[in-house]
Amino acid sequence: MTFLQNLLGSATVSRPAINLAAYGSITATNVLSIGRLLEDVGVTALANVITGLTTSNATYTAQLFATESFHSGALRLLSIQSSAPYINAGDGMDVPPADLLSATAEDGGPTGVGGFFASTGGAVAAANTTEGLAYSRTTSQVLAILYGGVGALATAGTAKGGFFPSGVNGSINTI
Repeated sequence: MTFLQNLLGSATVSRPAINLAAYGSITATNVLSIGRLLEDVGVTALANVITGLTTSNATYTAQLFATESFHSGALRLLSIQSSAPYINAGDGMDVPPADLLSATAEDGGPTGVGGFFASTGGAVAAANTTEGLAYSRTTSQVLAILYGGVGALATAGTAKGGFFPSGVNGSINTI
């Protein structure tokens, strides 16, 4: 974290207050699910941001994107293996994890119906995403999830709530 703060210098914003229980009380049963949801939202946010950055900023963001992707994949796999409950982001873009040990998932492979993630033409976000590429969320879409609750989206103009009960710090803080 210190590395990123030093890199950002005066552009660093302080960490906002967070509400870990915004998506349900934290239990041994749902901690993986909540973590998976937040990591997936982070990956889709970085996928959107990186397209508008300069070379040096894009390099650092690509590294963050890769790290978030590792985390997201690991949490997704752990969620599947432990049969953790699925928490829907509520925007229709999320790719629900499937039980890879089921016959349906094994027959379909990693991109089949009910598989690990959807491919192009799927019924979720991948339907509008080029095959093999991650889908992205705009800052408003990300904030709508983070300011909402379980399966609920906050509406335009909202500046706080859910995971960030007092809002976020920085210049982009309203849906």
